[in-house]
Amino acid sequence: MKALDLSFSRIPDHAWCQRRLAEGYLVLFQNLWTGGFALNDGLREVAAHNLRLWREAGGITAAYLNASPADWWIPEVSLAEARMNASTEWNNLTVVIVDVEIDGVGEYQIQHTLQLVEAEGK
Repeated sequence: MKALDLSFSRIPDHAWCQRRLAEGYLVLFQNLWTGGFALNDGLREVAAHNLRLWREAGGITAAYLNASPADWWIPEVSLAEARMNASTEWNNLTVVIVDVEIDGVGEYQIQHTLQLVEAEGK
């Protein structure tokens, strides 16, 4: 299955989505949280827009958030920011992946973030 991964890029319009779907891309993964507030405004600016356009075009939407190291942010902050960045599109997501790629992320942060995402029904 072909999928796209977007972070800070903004989908220009529905036609762009239609072209990607015609090329065989079925799923759009949108980053919702980088693990900290650096660049978070950039995600907030594009995330809900991208998810909405892709969903309206008939594609499958999914998202991911980075687990934060313990000395950055607690898992509850990570989830709250991801939800805010997705805005009302959060309710349309069935798949939300916890991404583990930042040095210093421990087992507790991973497990607790996963538990919070699962409690959301994702």
